[in-house]
Amino acid sequence: MTQSAAPFTNPALFSPPPDPPDCNINQMEEDIPQKPSYKEVVTDSTQEQTTCYDEDFTTETVKTPYMDATASIALSNEERTRIYWPWKHSIIIKCVGKKFNHNYLKVKLADLWKLEEKLVLIDLGDEFFTVKLALEESQKKILHLGP
Repeated sequence: MTQSAAPFTNPALFSPPPDPPDCNINQMEEDIPQKPSYKEVVTDSTQEQTTCYDEDFTTETVKTPYMDATASIALSNEERTRIYWPWKHSIIIKCVGKKFNHNYLKVKLADLWKLEEKLVLIDLGDEFFTVKLALEESQKKILHLGP
């Protein structure tokens, strides 16, 4: 049997890759329609504004350093009190050094603080938790006497 001198070659395997298309990055950005940001949609004055309230509330706007004048929500004193009331005696805690399971931490805090009320523990992420309390005495006991 005789073999041919040239081995089998596939020209597609050895041809150089084609040149990339001449696309400018700016041209690509122009082709993609830009969606407005959430802030632009919310603060857009061209959209029709409707309210679901029949009565006019006297409002007092609370501004924080992180808010600009166009991104504030006006709340009446009654609304603010209604929103703040359930969290009035809550405490935000952070576990330092170790990561704890939610249920384990809840049981340990209840044993450590020896509260008369049921403890509600809410995980905020990054090892922060909110302890929601119903009694002012429990909050004072934790902040002033507890570890």
